[in-house]
Amino acid sequence: FEGYNIEVDLKNIVGSKENFKKYIIANSKSITPKGNNAFYHEAFGKVIYDTVEQKEILKSLILILNQSLDKSFNLTEEERKVIKEEVLSKILYYINIFKHPGFKQEEEYRLVFTLNKD
Repeated sequence: FEGYNIEVDLKNIVGSKENFKKYIIANSKSITPKGNNAFYHEAFGKVIYDTVEQKEILKSLILILNQSLDKSFNLTEEERKVIKEEVLSKILYYINIFKHPGFKQEEEYRLVFTLNKD
């Protein structure tokens, strides 16, 4: 099709994911609300182009979220909060690796870091 692909070997650049995190953290004045580093979110993985698979993933996450809000499930407010945070974290992850099927020929793998806005 059309376009360009630039391939890099991350290990040759920073050595490892942990070193990359340390580099970003060391060069960032930001701290997440949890206070442990400069990242809100990270996503690594092969891009998912299949819309059926995308929908199934999102449906399962929404189902889990809905069940956690259902009062007939005997969950504490803290448990509901943890489930909500985990599901939203997963949704953020998948937002970064879902792509329109028209780009399937790219066979893309993504490495995404979302930094603290500060």
